[in-house]
Amino acid sequence: MDDYRNVCYLIHFEKPLDGSGVQHYLGFAPDLRQRIEKHRKSKGARLTARANHLGIDWRVVRVWRGADWKSEKYLKGLGASNLCPHCSRYMRNLPPAHVSVEEMQGRPSSVR
Repeated sequence: MDDYRNVCYLIHFEKPLDGSGVQHYLGFAPDLRQRIEKHRKSKGARLTARANHLGIDWRVVRVWRGADWKSEKYLKGLGASNLCPHCSRYMRNLPPAHVSVEEMQGRPSSVR
C-alpha cells in the first residue's frame, strides 16, 4: 500500500468549472487514498468541492511517487494542463508515468 504514499497527483475535471477554464487540480498527499476520499466528500479542495456541487465528474489521471511539497511546486510550475494526458498537445514531451518527480528534476530517486 506504500505505492500511494508521498505522491503528487493530477485531477482532470471532465469539463471546465463555471466557465473559468479551470479543468485540473494538482496536489500533494502523504496518503493518496485518504486525500481522494476527502475530495470525494467535498472536504479536500475548493475546486473538487465545486466540481462535486456542479455534478462534474473528475478522476486522478497522473501520479508521481516519491514527492514532497517542493515537488508539487515544481510540477505546478510546469502547468497542470501540460502534464495532463487528456489535454496536453505535447504528449511526446511528457515523462513516462513511472518516472518520479526527483528524476524529472535531475535528482536520483530512492522510490520506484
